[in-house]
Amino acid sequence: MTLSDVATISDISAFLRSMGDTTLADRLDYLASDEDLEPGESPATVESARGFFELFASVESDSEVGLSCSPEGWIVGEWWFPDGRVVGIWFLDANMALFSAINKNGEFVNVKERNVVTERSKVTQALVKEDFFLASQSFRIRSISRNG
Repeated sequence: MTLSDVATISDISAFLRSMGDTTLADRLDYLASDEDLEPGESPATVESARGFFELFASVESDSEVGLSCSPEGWIVGEWWFPDGRVVGIWFLDANMALFSAINKNGEFVNVKERNVVTERSKVTQALVKEDFFLASQSFRIRSISRNG
């Protein structure tokens, strides 16, 4: 099984569990449910979850990761670093995202077009360039192949 084969958020949760991230997997399952939704809110979409997982599995960091969901069903990934840096990424679908980051000096770090939706791969590149994440292609491949 590869990431392109996933049809449900449960499939993505299974990938997370195979990587040892049961807390994130459980949270993702909860966000995909209709439990505790307010009127007008949507559960997390599989495309948004796919975008989160594709980034999550392709980088490494020393951060604590949290997940929430926007009323539109977008997964919001949050990374808190021991030195005070913070990253928030809204995954609109598998390929598009919006992010904001604060470096250890308390300054906002964004792609050139501040607060503009952009390709998820450009968000990843910007955050690697700014030393929030380490690119780890081998980690991504290893994690995806464990379940296949």
